[in-house]
Amino acid sequence: MPTPVTPAEFVEQITRRICAQMKEHPHMAYEGIGVSLPGRVDLSSQKFVFAPNLVWHDEELKERLEQATGLTVELENEANACALSEFWFGQHTDGARNLIAVAVSEGIGVGMILNGQLVRGPSGLAGEFGHVTLAENGPKCGCGNQGCWEVFASNSAAVRYYRESKSAVHNGRNHSAKRNGDTTFEDVLEFAEQGDLKALEPLWVRLLYLQPDGVSEALLGALARFAVPYVDIPLQHASGAVLRAMGRGSDGARSLELLSRVRAVLPEVAVRSTFITGFPGERERDVDELLAFVDEAGLAVAGVFVFDPQDGTRAARLPRRVPPQIAEERASRLSAAIGAAAARYWDRYVGREVEVLIERGSRGGGGEAVGRIAQQAPDVDGVTILPGARAQRGSVVKAVVESHAGYDLTARRS
Repeated sequence: MPTPVTPAEFVEQITRRICAQMKEHPHMAYEGIGVSLPGRVDLSSQKFVFAPNLVWHDEELKERLEQATGLTVELENEANACALSEFWFGQHTDGARNLIAVAVSEGIGVGMILNGQLVRGPSGLAGEFGHVTLAENGPKCGCGNQGCWEVFASNSAAVRYYRESKSAVHNGRNHSAKRNGDTTFEDVLEFAEQGDLKALEPLWVRLLYLQPDGVSEALLGALARFAVPYVDIPLQHASGAVLRAMGRGSDGARSLELLSRVRAVLPEVAVRSTFITGFPGERERDVDELLAFVDEAGLAVAGVFVFDPQDGTRAARLPRRVPPQIAEERASRLSAAIGAAAARYWDRYVGREVEVLIERGSRGGGGEAVGRIAQQAPDVDGVTILPGARAQRGSVVKAVVESHAGYDLTARRS
């Protein structure tokens, strides 16, 4: 449920919902209520100590809820609760002993499980990750400091960015009435779905390093609705024999089927992957299988690594080592094949109008602006260069792609 403005409203809403539930199901046994909140909870007293984004201080929520409902109440920080619920009930955490959960809403919190135990520092939290300083002179955070992580990457950050934008006009509609204090994150999402460029600027959500076995239909549906058309899936190889030696249950055919499912939901998707050559037992026919896969997979970007045994790992103890010079030669061939395959992907963008997120602005003239389209991840992929364009850093502009070199695009502003 959305967190109400005041603690009194919060208690009232929770009580009303719980009482309605008990009335609707009178034969069920209710042992207690667990409440997760975005702030610090004193574990000994169960007092809700402080929530910067809610501006709540020293609230006796446990006692008030117990009096109102007659049930035992336990309070917990929302990031800790997120980590525990994922550890206990998560679909892909069976057998895991270590886990980090990042909770992003009005703020940012991190819950951490190490060796099967929730990490609790002196304040009951794994650490105030949302209040790590990213920019010393950045916007002021609710905690009192400047430039904290959550003033750049939370729901409230997206709303602030939208409010401060110079224009919020889309399709003849002026959203300025919604750019005052009553604008919500849900409003910004709605405007983004309508194509409002100013609403899209802070909402480029991108998931990296997705495990192939974890790419479910539910995840793809969420990506199609909320994320940019980009997936990073480290496939590692296409030979079933090599993948089994790595402890992975896949092969080239299954990977192609996975990519088909991804493209059915995200038709404009850029797929990034990584591959390893020289894994113990890799044969020349395994490399041929990998080269054939790359030719067919339609990848936009891929990295190649030569197997490097690490002490203490199972792979380092495997027999049938591939000589380093052979592994390097195979990596060279694979890189060339990836370059040729990626060129076919980027050829499709020449002549197309794209939206570019500007990361290095320019005043025009002889300068050039540099940014990325949605299909380019920061730091690891190429960039889009706009020669002579006047563009402000942080803005999203429209441009027509004129050419590409490797993973880099050159475009002129529309």
